Amino acid sequence: MAWSQPLGTLPSTEAIGVAPAAEGATSKPASQSPGVAPKMFLVLDDAGNQIAVTGMTFEKLDELLKLRDGWLQTERPYSIESLEVRGKVLSTSAELTVTVRIELEPTGGKWVSVPLRMDNFHRTGPPDISGIERYRMDLSGEGGGHVLHLESDVARSVVVVMRVVARVTQPPTSAIEFRLPDAPSLVVLNIPSTGISADVIGQGDEVLSTRSGSGETEVSLSGRGGTFGLRFGSRIPQVDTRPMLDSESRIVVDWQQADNTPLVSHEITVRSLRGDLGRFELALPGGASLLQQPMIRGGGPFEVGEPIEPETIGGSGVDGEPLPTAEDGTRVGVIPTEGRGDSRVEIGVATQLRTLDERPGARVLVRGVLIEDAVEQTGEIEIRVPRDYRLRWESQPWVSSLWDQAETESLSTRGYRFRFERMPFELPIWLSARTQRLRIEGDYRLTFYDTSAVLRVQLRTTGGVPDSRILPIEIGSWQVQSVSAGGTATAVETDRTAGMLEIDLSALPGGGENDRMEIVLVQPITDDQERIDLTLPRIVGDPALIGAITSALSVITEADYRFVADLASSRGLGEVLRVHGPLPAPDPLLGLGLADEGIRIGADLLGGLGEGGRPIGTRPIESAHENRYALPDISAPVRLTGFLVTERPGVSFQAEAELSIQGNQLVEVIHWTLYPRSRLRGRLPILWDEETAERVAVATATEDGPGVRDTAGLTGRLATLPLWSVTVDDTPAVLRASPGGEYVILSEALSSGPHRVRLRRAREIPEELWGLGGEEFSYQLSGVVMPRPGVSDLSLLGPMPLRLRAEQGLELTSRDGQSRWSDDISLPSVPTGELSIRLRRVEGEVDDITIRRAWLQTAVSRDWQYDQLVATVQGGGLMRLPLVGGSQGARVRADVNGSAVDVTRESDDVCLVRLGESGTHSVVVQLYQPRAAALFSERIRPLLGIPAGAERVFWEVVTPQDDHLVWHTPTVGAAMNWQFDRWHLRRQPLQSVGDLAAWAAGGPIETRVPQGNRYLFVGVDATGLRAVTLSRLAIWMIVGTSVLTVSCLLTYFPVMRHPLFAVTAAVLLGGLTFLLPDAAVLVGQVMLVAMLLVGVIAGVGHVLVPRRPTRVLVPGVEHSSLRSKTPGRPTSPQGSVKSATGPSATVPAMMPPRGSTAEVR
Repeated sequence: MAWSQPLGTLPSTEAIGVAPAAEGATSKPASQSPGVAPKMFLVLDDAGNQIAVTGMTFEKLDELLKLRDGWLQTERPYSIESLEVRGKVLSTSAELTVTVRIELEPTGGKWVSVPLRMDNFHRTGPPDISGIERYRMDLSGEGGGHVLHLESDVARSVVVVMRVVARVTQPPTSAIEFRLPDAPSLVVLNIPSTGISADVIGQGDEVLSTRSGSGETEVSLSGRGGTFGLRFGSRIPQVDTRPMLDSESRIVVDWQQADNTPLVSHEITVRSLRGDLGRFELALPGGASLLQQPMIRGGGPFEVGEPIEPETIGGSGVDGEPLPTAEDGTRVGVIPTEGRGDSRVEIGVATQLRTLDERPGARVLVRGVLIEDAVEQTGEIEIRVPRDYRLRWESQPWVSSLWDQAETESLSTRGYRFRFERMPFELPIWLSARTQRLRIEGDYRLTFYDTSAVLRVQLRTTGGVPDSRILPIEIGSWQVQSVSAGGTATAVETDRTAGMLEIDLSALPGGGENDRMEIVLVQPITDDQERIDLTLPRIVGDPALIGAITSALSVITEADYRFVADLASSRGLGEVLRVHGPLPAPDPLLGLGLADEGIRIGADLLGGLGEGGRPIGTRPIESAHENRYALPDISAPVRLTGFLVTERPGVSFQAEAELSIQGNQLVEVIHWTLYPRSRLRGRLPILWDEETAERVAVATATEDGPGVRDTAGLTGRLATLPLWSVTVDDTPAVLRASPGGEYVILSEALSSGPHRVRLRRAREIPEELWGLGGEEFSYQLSGVVMPRPGVSDLSLLGPMPLRLRAEQGLELTSRDGQSRWSDDISLPSVPTGELSIRLRRVEGEVDDITIRRAWLQTAVSRDWQYDQLVATVQGGGLMRLPLVGGSQGARVRADVNGSAVDVTRESDDVCLVRLGESGTHSVVVQLYQPRAAALFSERIRPLLGIPAGAERVFWEVVTPQDDHLVWHTPTVGAAMNWQFDRWHLRRQPLQSVGDLAAWAAGGPIETRVPQGNRYLFVGVDATGLRAVTLSRLAIWMIVGTSVLTVSCLLTYFPVMRHPLFAVTAAVLLGGLTFLLPDAAVLVGQVMLVAMLLVGVIAGVGHVLVPRRPTRVLVPGVEHSSLRSKTPGRPTSPQGSVKSATGPSATVPAMMPPRGSTAEVR
C-alpha cells in the first residue's frame, strides 16, 4: 500500500502513526501536544516501510516540543517560600520529614518543573501534595534529585510533604549532608543522646543551636538552603576560625597597541565570610610590573601598605649578587583602619605585562592577583585588541571563554571575554594577523667533538600557520636529542617516525606564526674517522603553504681538529664565508684571595727586566675554527662532505700582575687570559724557577737608602708554589704537583674556549722590619718569582703590566727597562727569574689638599652611629681623615668620583683615602661604629673629623624620634626654622638631604636618608663639633618635678609668695633663653602642659573638698548679748564673753552671717 502526499500539505496523523488525544484526557508532561504540527515529508523505503522526514533537525524539533510542554522554561513562574526538615537520628540513618511550601503562578497550560534536589534523600512512600490537582514527581535522570512537575491555570499555594531516609556516617563524629534547594530552611533533628555538640560545614552564615532534654538532644539549624553538612557527636573536631575570604575580580587587558606590551587593570572585590575583614595580602603575578600604588575604591576603611619585593635566598652568586627566590611577584598588604572595620572592600591594581620573547604581539601570560586565605576566587577577564588582529589563546583548566561580545567593542577595537573559577590560573594569549604563507628561516650550527657530531638547528617561523599546524622535517639518520622553544627549556610536542620529525606548531608560544624553536640532533663518529659525509635535515611539506628562506650553516671544530670541506662532493651548499671564529677576550678579573706563608728579605739586586712597553689591552683571538656556508633552500636535500685535520697544540695568553703591601703581608695576584689553540682537557701545566725558590737570602740596605741596623738575622725560606690559590673562570681549581716535579692546575672548566685564570698568595713580612719604627729605610725583597703556563707552544699577547702598590708611608717599586725604580712597569715577557723588588719607608707623601665644600651627617641610634662625609676636595694623593674616638670595631668605606677605593687605617685615630691625580674630586666616606645608648642624655660628636681649612661645612645631626637637641657647639650656626607642628613647635632644616648631597658633591649622588629628628648647622670651623640631646622622659621629669616643687612651695609656704621670687624666676628663665634657646623652647612647651595639669588638679580639688556649714544658732549665748554691747566696755581680746553662770566659763563670740536669723532678730 502506498501513500501519496499532495504538495504544500502536511501528512495526516494516521500516516505518521500518532493517535489524537482523547477529549478530557489529562495531558502528561512527556506527551505530544495536539497543537504542534511539525513540517515533515512521508516517504517509503525499499521494503515499503513508512519514514517521516521532518523539515528540521530532530534536536530542534525536540527542543520546540519540550518548550511548548513546559520542559524548557525561560523564566521561573514559581518560588519556594520555605523548607522544613524534621526527624530523628538512628545509629546509621536518619528518618526525616520534609515540608516544602511553593507559590505557583499560572502556567498557561504548560508544565513547570520545580527541582527539589535532595538526591541523597530516599523516599519511603508517596509524597503528600496539597493545593493543586495536576502534579507529578519523579527523579532527575542526571542525578539532580527529586523534580516536581506542576500545571495550573490559576495561582496556587502548594505544600509538599515527603518522608525520606538519609545516611549518617559512623560515630564518634557523625554527619549528615543536606542538598536542599536555595530557600529559607529550618532543620530540626532529635538525637537520642545527651551532651551532644554540633557544627556546620557550609556557607558560614547558618544559625545553629542545641538543646538537651531528657535522654535526647535537639539540634536546630536555620539557613538559606543549598549544600551543607551537619556534624554532631560527643567529640567534635576543632572548628576552623581562620579568615574565610572570597573575591570577585574583573581583569581588563588593554592590548590596543600591538607593538607595546599590554596594560592590565584589576578591580577586586574582597568579602569576608566571618565578620569584618582583617589584614590580608595581595600577591601580584610574577612578571608583571606595578605601575602605581594599589588604591582602595569607594573610600573604605582600609589602607594599602608598601609593596614588598621578592625575598632573596641566603648566599650569593659568582659576582656577589643575591640569588632570587622562587616567589612569583610583589606582595602588598591591605590593613583595616584602626577603630573601623568592614566586611567588604574594593581594590584597584594597575600592572603591565611583558611578552615572553620580547617581540610585538608575542605570547603573554594573563594571571590574576592572588588573595591570601581566600576560599573562593572567581571573576571575568576582558581583553581588548585592535580590529586588525585576532586574539589567540590556549585552553586552560578553570578558564572558559564567554561567547557574548564585550561592551567596549567599537569600529577599531575587538573584545574577548573569559571567566575563571579559581586561582591561581594562567591564560596564554597572543596576537595574530591575517592568514598568510608560513615562511621558515634556519640557522644550522654543526660542532664536531671526539666521538660525535652535534647539529643545532634554530628555526624561525613567520607568516600564517597551515591548518594542520604540523611542520614535517626529514632528519634521516640523525638522532633527536631535544626539541624546545627558542631561548627556553620548554619542550615542544613532536611525533617521531622512521627518518621523520613532525613538530606541533600549536604547542609553541606564538602558535607557530612568529616563533623560534631549537632542535638538537646527534650523530656518532669514530676517533680515527677522517672523512665526513653528512646529510642535513630538510623541511618537507606543501610548497604552497610552507616556504623556506635562505639560511646559513656554521661548521665549528672546538677540539684538536680543523674541518676542510670537499665542495666538489658536497650538494646544496651556496656561497662560502670562511670565518676563523674570533671570540672576545673576557676582561681580566681583579680581586684578592687569601693565603699565608713567610717571605724573606733578599740582598741581591737583579738587573733590568727588558724594554718597557705600553699596558696591553684585550683583543679577540682564534680559539675555535668556524666555516660558514649559505643554504639557498633548506627544503632541498643538503649533503656536507669534508675531512677532519688534527691541529697543533698551543696556548696564547695575556698576563698582568699586581704586588701590594697590605698590613704586614706582601700580596701577589697574577691574572691570565688563556686562548688555547687546542683542547686543554681539564689540566694546565705550570712552570717556575724552582732553583731560585729554594735559595736562602738575607736583607741588607740598598745603595739608595741608609741602613739603619744590622739585619743579618732576617732570613727565611721562600714559599712554594702549592701555596698559591687558583681560580678558573671564577671557579676554584686544584693546584697539584705531578710526579715529574711539575705543577698542574686541574679544573673541569679548562677546555678549548677562552679562560680567566687567577693566582694569588699572601706572605708575611718579618716583624723585625716593622720594628724599625718611623725611621726611613730602603730594603730589597727577594723570592718574588712569576709562574707561567708550561706548554710547548706558548705566546704572550702584548706586554705584561706589573703594578706595585703600598700603604701610606711605604713605597714598593721595581726596575723598569731603563733601570729606573717605578711602581708601574711593563714587561715584554714573563720573567723566568726572580724579580727585583724594593721596599722603602718615606714621609711627606700626603699632598696639599683643600676641602671646598663638605657635608657631614651624623646619625645615631640605640646601637650604632653612622657618619657620612660628602665633600668636594681640591688636590691629590692621600687625604688624611682623623677618626675621633675611633676603635677597631669601626667600619669605613669610601668612594672617589663614584668609584670605590680602599681605605687605609694608619692607626685607630687616622684613616687615609687615596684620591689619585691632582684635581677636583668628589669624595664620599661612610663610617659605622657600635655604641651604647644612654637613657636620659646623649652627647653627640662626629666620628669623622674634617681637617682645618674647610671653606664651608654643613653638619647634620639625626637623632631618634624621642631625643631632642638642647645644646650645640657655638662655633657653628643653626640652619633651621621653628615651625608649628600641631600643638607644638619643631625645627625644620633649611636644606633637604638631596640638596645637601648635590651641593657638597658637585652633582646628584645616591645617599642614605636616616629617619628621625634632623638638625642642621653651618660654619667654617669643623673642629670640636658637639651636641647634647635629652630624651622626652628626661625633659618631662625635669620640668614636671620643677613645676610640682614650685607649686607646693607657693601653696604651703605663704612666705614664698613674694615679688622677689617672681623676679628671680623671670631672671632664670631669661638666662636659660639667652644661653640655651633650643632648651628654653622645649622647656617652655612642656612647662605650659605641666602648669595646665597643675591648674586642672587644683580646680578639681577645690570642687571635691566640702565646705564647712555656717552655724545659725549659738548655744549658751543670750540673744540680747548678741544684739547689744555695753558702751565703753572693752571686748575680750580673745573674742569671747563671760557666761552668767560664772566667771570661769567663757563662750566664743560668733558673729552671725549676713542675712541669718540671728541678724534679723
